[in-house]
Amino acid sequence: MYNLIMKKISNISIAYFFYALGTIDYVSASYFNNDLTGVPFSPIIFGGIGSIFMFLHNSKIKESNNNVYEIFKFSLFAVLISDDIIDESELEYSSSILNTLENEFLLPTNPSKLEQEILNYDLNGIYDKIQNLETSIPYSTKLNILSSCAILCVMDGQIDKVEQESIYKISNILNISEIDMNNIFNASIASYIDFKNSDREKLQINDSEVNKVVDEKKAENKSNKNQIYVGIGVFAALTIFGIYSLFQVKIEESCDNFVDYLKNITAQENILVDFEGKIDKQARAYIALTFEDNYFQLSSDEQIKKHNEIFLGWDENLDNFRNENESYNKIEYFNTDNEHEDIVQVVTFYNEYLKNSKVYWDISINYYDAIEEHRVLLESFFYDWENSNQEKNQIQSNFNSEFTIRDNALIDTSDLSDNALELKSSSLIDFDNVANNICVEYNFDT
Repeated sequence: MYNLIMKKISNISIAYFFYALGTIDYVSASYFNNDLTGVPFSPIIFGGIGSIFMFLHNSKIKESNNNVYEIFKFSLFAVLISDDIIDESELEYSSSILNTLENEFLLPTNPSKLEQEILNYDLNGIYDKIQNLETSIPYSTKLNILSSCAILCVMDGQIDKVEQESIYKISNILNISEIDMNNIFNASIASYIDFKNSDREKLQINDSEVNKVVDEKKAENKSNKNQIYVGIGVFAALTIFGIYSLFQVKIEESCDNFVDYLKNITAQENILVDFEGKIDKQARAYIALTFEDNYFQLSSDEQIKKHNEIFLGWDENLDNFRNENESYNKIEYFNTDNEHEDIVQVVTFYNEYLKNSKVYWDISINYYDAIEEHRVLLESFFYDWENSNQEKNQIQSNFNSEFTIRDNALIDTSDLSDNALELKSSSLIDFDNVANNICVEYNFDT
């Protein structure tokens, strides 16, 4: 059963199977981000395996060509040496047949050379060689062989009994049916009689069935060459694209590189968030204090005391916040020059987020600077109100004018900060949606 299955599955079929597998693997990995094997150079491996089977197929075709020639030769030899006399016309006819085959497959021969070669064989040895070759020969070719042998048998104008026995022996070895053998023999006699009744000088090779074999082998060889060319082309393409792919960055690699880039930025953002949290808590406490009913009834010392309690560590935190923001502003955008093309879309959306993020942090610094200026103004007013020699009305008037400017600046900056934060958050969501669809191995959800 195994042998029957293997006969049905030819080398060329296996070759094309591996070529197709290599092509599918390459296309899947390159265009659908789905490497079937996980091995970058697997298309080359599949193409190489296909080429091995293509080589085996080509070798089998060459072997088939040689077997056809050999069984033709030995069958003719069997008829030629079946009697003691080898007629010159028979040698010429045999060499013509073999040369018709040889011109396609091997080197040419001649009657003299053929006669010398025949001397190296005995009849039983020739029958053994035919027996060894016959299983690899199609039945139609066997009929053509027997037809040529039958023509050879009648070339001298008579049918020798020993030649006829040789024909029967060859027919049995080739497993040709009795009906086909009789038809071939009768057709050969008729062909020879027709030749004798014509004005031709010799029996032409076209009167035999050899040209049919040659035409069949030509078609087979042409088909084989085309298959080889296709196989070479597919293997070359798989090799070229496979090697090209080895030097191309995979989307997974680009995602890994991009995520490493994000880790540093995320670490800096976390520091900024930490400092902002501390400062914003103090700023909110300060704003709440200024809106208390008794705030403007505080003395300067009481005010300073409350402010100092709220703004404990403020200067250091704000300086650190400012320094970290300066570092954050120096962050360069991710370089996509040597990355997979699909990462460009991810980076584009992230760059928009990074730009909005930098704007937000800059506005945040401005807002807390405005808080500081607002605080300084109030502390100066409280101190001047208690200690200045100026008229109270003048002090109040100067304060009111400056306070309006500072208070409006604080409100405007707060509004800008809120808008920047909203834009920053929106661009981050857009980035997450794109990144999760391309870098599927990572989770970018906010």
